[in-house]
Amino acid sequence: MPGTEESIKVAVRARPLNLREKKLKCDIVVSMSGKTVTASPDRNPKHFTYDYTFWSVGEGQGTQAEIFEDIGTPMVSNAVDGFNCTLFAYGQTGSGKSYTMMGGVPTDEGDAGVIPRMISGLFEEKDRLEEDALVELQVRISYLEIYKEQVTDLFASLSANKENKVSSYEL
Repeated sequence: MPGTEESIKVAVRARPLNLREKKLKCDIVVSMSGKTVTASPDRNPKHFTYDYTFWSVGEGQGTQAEIFEDIGTPMVSNAVDGFNCTLFAYGQTGSGKSYTMMGGVPTDEGDAGVIPRMISGLFEEKDRLEEDALVELQVRISYLEIYKEQVTDLFASLSANKENKVSSYEL
């Protein structure tokens, strides 16, 4: 990112227990303090430090808006400045990647994930900057999923490209 020594930022988000985990009476086995995550805090704790931490276990904590503000807003700014940006979510099935990236209820704007917020932000900035007749921005987006070592182009349903070949779309 411009003006920083690091180009990669790492964030971790702790989600609340899901219904299955509550039914099984599972315990939360991580805690967070500042940018440090502690795994198994009650026995043989392991500490990990990240650029951003989001404790989303309680109501109103680590919200979609907060995550976008910390992670998405700088990426939108960098993209508008001409830098290539990558948002990469990693974790086991059910860990909350899709919710964080895309959001939950489509009709609930407050529940929108990082990706829809970034796309809105990009096009708002594009429109604002292109009010100057000398400015023209081009936006190119790829949206991929890697699952079981298989790469899927999640935009493929928008085109005739149905063979899992990666495409880039100009918007």
